[in-house]
Amino acid sequence: MSRSAHTIKGGTLPGRLRSMRSWWLDTPRAIRWIVYTCIPLGTVAIGLGIYGDAHGWWDDRSFLTNLASSFASLLFGVPLALVVLTHLSAMQAEVGERRVAQRRITEAERSFVRAFQQPFPTTDVAATKSHLETLQPQISNVQDILRQIVNAAMVGVLPNSAEPFESAVQEAVRTYRKVWHASPTWAEHVVRQWSVLDEEARPLAEATGLHWLDASTVLHINKSMAELSTLRLPTPSRLELIASEVIDGIRASHALGNEVHTLGRMLEVVHDWARASRQVASLIRNTPSLAAIDDQQP
Repeated sequence: MSRSAHTIKGGTLPGRLRSMRSWWLDTPRAIRWIVYTCIPLGTVAIGLGIYGDAHGWWDDRSFLTNLASSFASLLFGVPLALVVLTHLSAMQAEVGERRVAQRRITEAERSFVRAFQQPFPTTDVAATKSHLETLQPQISNVQDILRQIVNAAMVGVLPNSAEPFESAVQEAVRTYRKVWHASPTWAEHVVRQWSVLDEEARPLAEATGLHWLDASTVLHINKSMAELSTLRLPTPSRLELIASEVIDGIRASHALGNEVHTLGRMLEVVHDWARASRQVASLIRNTPSLAAIDDQQP
């Protein structure tokens, strides 16, 4: 037999039969028993009515005829109406549940995106990524200059001027202040909002058949949240303070010969700026996955 002989509109015949069986089993048991009882009785009543017509049972009995025919119709109509109304009510309830679920999921998604965007001067994740990509090379530049200074200081040669370092720090901090205004608890708040999405919104979406992020995106975001949970970007004020101490140290070392202290402070600043560079890079890596949640919103 050809393949088309096994196929009907909407799917294969076995698939449709399984769907109908599932639909029937979803009908409440009490209604199924009413159908099991009334349909056979209705069939018997129709058979008796036809037999009675053939043998003249209903001659001159118009009221009894109407009563018998109404009863036979009732035995068919009531169970069928119960089945249809039950499933219509279930469909209406399901639509209502999906709407409520969609509202809750959308609000959770918006709360997450708002939390992530809080430190940045834009509400668009893609624009935030662009800002961060502008900041990272500036931090890396400060880091490179510091490494050169430290390497020179380790062999006893300090720079004649702190100006290159000072200019690089000022440029980076100026950009930093434009694109970053986070509170100390920002990363913790973002991770908590993701937990709400993953532990509450995701099961709700799956239970109601709503669209959710694919598995690879969820895995990527989980990794991003693990990185964000360790994110401790130094504030611009702290970076300026440490940089000014190093600049003062470079100047003092020429006047007082305090190279050891200066070198120690330089190493601390290299560590802080290297950490800042890594963490900004972490944010840049995170934003494509976070944009996937932003795109979920209607």
